[in-house]
Amino acid sequence: TTGRRLDEQATADRAADTGLILPVLRPDRRRQARLALLMDVSSSTVVWEQTLDELRQVCERAGAFREVQLHYLHEGADGGPRVGTGVAPGGHLVDPSQFWDPAGRSLTLLLSDCAGPMWRSGQLHRLLYGWARTAPLAVVQPLPQRMWRSTHLPTRQGVLRRREGPAGRLEFRPRRPERGREARGIPVPVLALRQSSFGAWARLVSGSTEQTMEAAAGRVRADHAPAGGSTRAEQVLTPAERVAAFRDTASPDAAQLAACLSAAPLVLPVMQLVQRAMLVDSGPEVLAEVLLSGLLRTDEESGGGERLPGYAFLDGVREELLEHLGAGSAILVLKHCSEYVERRYGRTVRNFPALAAAVLAGSVDPGGSAPAGPSDDSRLRVFARVSAQVLRRFGRPDQFVQPGGGDGAGPRELSERAHDCLDRFRSYGTVRDLDMGVQLLGAAVRGEERIAERAYLYGELAQALLLRWELRRLGEDLGEALSAVEKALPHERRAHLTLARILEAMADEAESGRAGADEAWWLRVLTEPQGPPGRPGEPWRPPAVPEAPPALPDAEAEPRRPEVRSPHEVALYLLNRAHSSLALIGGIPPASAAQRADWRAASLARVRVLRRLAELEPKWAGGCLDSAVRVSDALLTEGRTADVLLLRGSLLLALARHTAAGRDEEALLTARAYADRAATDLYAGFETLAPGSVTDAEISRAWLDNADAVELSRAEPDDATRLIVLQALDQARRYAGPDREAQAVCLLRMAKVLRERYESTRSRTHLDSAVVAWSEALELMGPDDPRRAAAFTELGDALTARARAMESVDDARGAVRALRRALDETSESDPELARRRYLLGAAHVQRFHAEEVLSDLHEAHWILGAAARATERSAVLARIWLLRAEVLRLLSERTGSPSRLGEAADHALRAAAESRAAGEPLTEARARQVRALLLERTAGPARAREEHLEVLRVLSAAAESGAADTEAEALSRAEIHRLDGELGAS
Repeated sequence: TTGRRLDEQATADRAADTGLILPVLRPDRRRQARLALLMDVSSSTVVWEQTLDELRQVCERAGAFREVQLHYLHEGADGGPRVGTGVAPGGHLVDPSQFWDPAGRSLTLLLSDCAGPMWRSGQLHRLLYGWARTAPLAVVQPLPQRMWRSTHLPTRQGVLRRREGPAGRLEFRPRRPERGREARGIPVPVLALRQSSFGAWARLVSGSTEQTMEAAAGRVRADHAPAGGSTRAEQVLTPAERVAAFRDTASPDAAQLAACLSAAPLVLPVMQLVQRAMLVDSGPEVLAEVLLSGLLRTDEESGGGERLPGYAFLDGVREELLEHLGAGSAILVLKHCSEYVERRYGRTVRNFPALAAAVLAGSVDPGGSAPAGPSDDSRLRVFARVSAQVLRRFGRPDQFVQPGGGDGAGPRELSERAHDCLDRFRSYGTVRDLDMGVQLLGAAVRGEERIAERAYLYGELAQALLLRWELRRLGEDLGEALSAVEKALPHERRAHLTLARILEAMADEAESGRAGADEAWWLRVLTEPQGPPGRPGEPWRPPAVPEAPPALPDAEAEPRRPEVRSPHEVALYLLNRAHSSLALIGGIPPASAAQRADWRAASLARVRVLRRLAELEPKWAGGCLDSAVRVSDALLTEGRTADVLLLRGSLLLALARHTAAGRDEEALLTARAYADRAATDLYAGFETLAPGSVTDAEISRAWLDNADAVELSRAEPDDATRLIVLQALDQARRYAGPDREAQAVCLLRMAKVLRERYESTRSRTHLDSAVVAWSEALELMGPDDPRRAAAFTELGDALTARARAMESVDDARGAVRALRRALDETSESDPELARRRYLLGAAHVQRFHAEEVLSDLHEAHWILGAAARATERSAVLARIWLLRAEVLRLLSERTGSPSRLGEAADHALRAAAESRAAGEPLTEARARQVRALLLERTAGPARAREEHLEVLRVLSAAAESGAADTEAEALSRAEIHRLDGELGAS
């Protein structure tokens, strides 16, 4: 359309020449049409997010539209469509009727594979019918054209013709005649994901009447009925039939990708990584074809608790697809998954895919397999489960040894050969030697008839099977190890230690969710719990009360039915049983050097089990930790070694943290006493360190514990305390060595303490050091590290503070950059979203003060508005509204707009109200002082004086509760005195 625009330069020239300010208007052809880009959100459309963003950029750069809006169609609680601004289901959703444009000036493009539940129910058909009646509309279909007929918006090829009228209504003439119901409804163009298709449609709807184009179209009706029949996933088929049906119709790339994904967790970023690595030239339509194959279902647990889109194969499908994948391809997929794990979670977590790939390749790092324990990140359980399934398919050991030994060797010779194999595995990491060692020990057990020697061999076999389980993580190895060690008891004293380790591993598998319900040991624990055997010649009895964790389940109680026994309960039962087994050794004073070694090993294992019980069941934590401290006391009577001193220090710290959770004064005093004892033990451990007695990683963790203990032992940490904490953290970082994760943890802690020192002392050196620490920590984090957003936030806040203190332009710019990065990595549902937006607004204000660029104030005003909409916390809202008032005041001064001052005064009043609701009288007083300043300019000195009197009332009430602010009180009194003078003079 043609309009008129102001020619600013010509107007200024005319004013200079004539002295009259008369506007000079020029003809202007402006684009009045708006484009609405939408995507319906379903389990399969998430792969098109990048495509949607690219489409948005193309439309914006084309310059053909006045505005390009991006929205997402979500399924509402009633099953109907709702429109939101983000792909996440949370947030504010509005009725789609608000997007109807009766004037026909809006164009709508819906990116969709037409396969989601709203298409199946007919909801989207009915919605598009309403939109298409008044404005141009098209569906952009990203799937290959051969699949369009099988979607819920089936298409026909034909000719589209533009009818007369502003809405650009289209008529469709199919190549083949439509019959009956097929011919009813409004045609909706369906465009391929190609620029030529989009350009032809745009020319058709914006050009003259009677223009035509060859295109595909689907019909939508006002009474569109839900789709009949069942989905592919709902059809009753065997796994083999499902896979065969998919492979019969799938593209070669989709069939290959489905097979590759059978060796990977079905988390969207991992699936996309596998596709990029294994099918280099394929696009997102291939992954979408797999998602729509009927082989998968959505699964929130597969997302690893990180709100990532996750899926799961239907029962039996993964195993069937693995049959179509070679071992070499499986190793490649596992290696790519291991790279993802390392990049996202760091190198300190157990990398199950990397270990599985090494096992399949035949050689592992002999020092690289971490022991079983509860330290595995819960987010990695899906990686562990899938890696185990791949190993179960490709990594089963070959049969190296005949059942009877094969060569006539006796049990002793077989045992010696087994130990040689196991020694080679421990030295060189050769998986074949580990498998051969297990098989040789099994043959030795079968050939041994003497009871004591047979029990010894069963103990050795249990240890070898446990070693192999730690490598492969296959439940059958753990079940066989449990069976073997129980046959070693009660004749083998040391078997109690092996039994405890096996039970610990089983408990961890149960609690973490990695255990499969089809594994024999899991079913046995659920249905046939038994107490551990006793000492030779004695029946097993529960340990004495002081030796047992308080309120633990009775190991001899009647077993409960599986349906009422949760994995958490099973883990507690297993750990209790492990503790009981260890108490049989650890509870008896050693009588010889060999018994002393067993007693020490059992005591250390008891401490580990008691700590795990305290973590799993908070109501037992106090008693379990207290028992663990007593066990460490007994260990120290045998010798004050550094490892036990550091162990007792960490236990006392854990006990201090648990006690401090009580929050009452007595509990806090007790907690501080425990923390002080912890710090004493840790310092003593550092002083008695002998070379090689404790690893550097353990020393680093002990120094971190020491920092915590020092902080917790002080009622009100002062600057001297913070200095001691910083020294401890510096030692922790020194011993962390090349471990990037440990280095990052130390730096983040140091940055926090340094910022606290700055707030206490206002020393720029501390602030500079905090900025350096946060910057270095960020360099050590991977691109997917979930802590990055928080670290960027604190870095940006520190740079804003330094820019304010030093009037530094570079720091102001750096603060905006850091806080933008923080927001880029913050989800819409993150509770910290509002605070981070507020800090970005503050950074823009500071950059305005440094560079005086007006756009910073507009940016600040917009981001603070978004921050206010993102939270309901009064304390955060008070700061947001107060800063918005300041921004509007600055905008008023810079643009000469007095109306903004009234709006700023309203914002200051809202800040005061939110401060009162949050119980922060000093912030309320500050907000009212700002309001008084604004009211003096908009409503006169009398209103400003009233506001200052309200400030004094608020400060007086705050002083009675111990929150005085003498500077604010003096300022308001001085302002009242000044205003009294002005009012008296008038």
